[in-house]
Amino acid sequence: MSKARLQKLVEEAIVDAYGESGQVTGFYTILENDLRLPLETQILGVTAIVERVDITLQR
Repeated sequence: MSKARLQKLVEEAIVDAYGESGQVTGFYTILENDLRLPLETQILGVTAIVERVDITLQR
């Protein structure tokens, strides 16, 4: 995925958000609705299977 496409998806996810927590929630909602899990990916050259996505709002 190109950086431009990713930026467009992020903008769509947070367009109506109020504040940082609203942006995080909007982005998470898009992932939850559109991401087909489980999925296989590479992390630092190691194959990993993503089974779920969770958010934690910590500072």
